[in-house]
Amino acid sequence: MDEVVAAPDRHALQGADRKRLLQVLDDLRSEVCAETDVRKSDGEGLVQGQQLGALSEEDEQLVASLREGLESLAGGRQEQPARVALAVEGALDGAEFVVRGDILMGQLGRLPQLLPSFVFLVRLPLSGKPEALRISRRAARLLSDGVPMS
Repeated sequence: MDEVVAAPDRHALQGADRKRLLQVLDDLRSEVCAETDVRKSDGEGLVQGQQLGALSEEDEQLVASLREGLESLAGGRQEQPARVALAVEGALDGAEFVVRGDILMGQLGRLPQLLPSFVFLVRLPLSGKPEALRISRRAARLLSDGVPMS
């Protein structure tokens, strides 16, 4: 997957690349959560935590969409024990923190490399290590099978 993302500059992840990243999350959610679609329609909780710095509207939308996709992949956490829901929320917050940091440091091109790790961390408390690893590997394959990201 190293050849998928090579450019570290802030403008390396534009238009189609951003859409592809979000499409991979949506495809994963469809596969993993096929039996229950728990997508939020009210937009609540898409971006949480404190602002780390001023992001453009487009970058804020990317952060929100990535978090929403990861939340959808997590499924119905309200039906899980509190410790599981708390672990998933921590993984979501951590992923958002990393995404915001990479945007602020001009390293958007790393996001496709990091997405499988985010997926693993979000799914781990819900489904255990073997299943979280399988889904994470699926994310990596979806990214490498798609249009090459610059």
